[in-house]
Amino acid sequence: MNLSWSQDQQLLIETSQRFATRYYTTKVRENARASADGASPQVWQDLAAQGWLGVAVPESNGGFGGGALEIGILAEGAGHCLLIEPWLWTAVEAVRLIREAASTERQAPLLAQIAQGGLRVAVAHLEDAQSGDEWALGSLAKPAATGWRLSGQKRFVMDAGVDLLLCSATDPTRGLPMLFAVDAKAPGVRLSPMRSLDERGLCHVQLDDVAVARGDCLAEGQGVRHAVQRSRDALRLALCSEAVGAMEVLLQQTVAYSQTRKQFGRPLSANQVLRHRMVDMAIAVRETRALALRAAILADDATQPELQRRRAVLGATAKATVATRLIAEEAIQLHGAMGVTEELSVGLYVKRLMFCQMVWGPQSQQLRARAEMDAALASGAPEHAPREPEHA
Repeated sequence: MNLSWSQDQQLLIETSQRFATRYYTTKVRENARASADGASPQVWQDLAAQGWLGVAVPESNGGFGGGALEIGILAEGAGHCLLIEPWLWTAVEAVRLIREAASTERQAPLLAQIAQGGLRVAVAHLEDAQSGDEWALGSLAKPAATGWRLSGQKRFVMDAGVDLLLCSATDPTRGLPMLFAVDAKAPGVRLSPMRSLDERGLCHVQLDDVAVARGDCLAEGQGVRHAVQRSRDALRLALCSEAVGAMEVLLQQTVAYSQTRKQFGRPLSANQVLRHRMVDMAIAVRETRALALRAAILADDATQPELQRRRAVLGATAKATVATRLIAEEAIQLHGAMGVTEELSVGLYVKRLMFCQMVWGPQSQQLRARAEMDAALASGAPEHAPREPEHA
């Protein structure tokens, strides 16, 4: 899929490539990985200086003012170098949630701090919902004299060094979902750090009667559901581009290995069957990139119906789910036993692709949700929020 990039977008492509190939070396990544929360403060400031943290922040708040296309460009670079800093969860998911849920006056200082690198924000929404309904929230927000008191647990929050949590909770007196900005260092907030499959820092969050000011309630009611849904779609789409970057590296490594590894006096690439398998890998990468670009173009087009835009995101993630599995399996098999050793980085890239799959959820549920959208669009029914695919 060929696009005519603007001058700003071309500059962003060059910046992303330079960051992935020259700056974020294996040594830099390993230093970040060895830190307590899986992120380097220096790298975080460099991401801010290069505009990564402000890519989706409006120019009026000190950001780049980019859309899904610009996010995708940077995300692909992040996939190339296996960036483990939680920039996607702050600069994409949290920024989108703040812009969707908070008032203009409330969001302005938050977005400005994020763009400057002074605030790491994570969305704390997932829980252990036994009912299968993610909005049957066990976290409660009880009214208090000066605001609210929050209690509950949040699972798999993607940033162990987070400064601000965007927490969902239910008001038990009215039964409404609510969204709060919670200081991660406030009394009663406990973080239990851990690592994701691909070595990114994450945590579980325990809220024990945490006091939250009235002004820190960002939204309530149906608006919370819509805001969380849109921020999640933005994250899923960005992860498609990140997966494309990782798949492209695996393809390059596999082709290079097949050209240098010899068996019976001939390189592996001399085997026509293996060449065909690598062609299938290349096609899968290009198809995934094309669908991610299409979804990004629709996401940036405000004239498109929301269901149409969400449908495109689910189409991209459904394709990416299949493609990442194919690329991971073929890369390991074509490397032979070397594919699972620590000597090569193949395993690291495969883990990144597996993590993306967990965030997207099962392909069957993605396709089911997409079919519901097709039915809604065909019937001309008002836009609604079809059942979300489960994800980690």
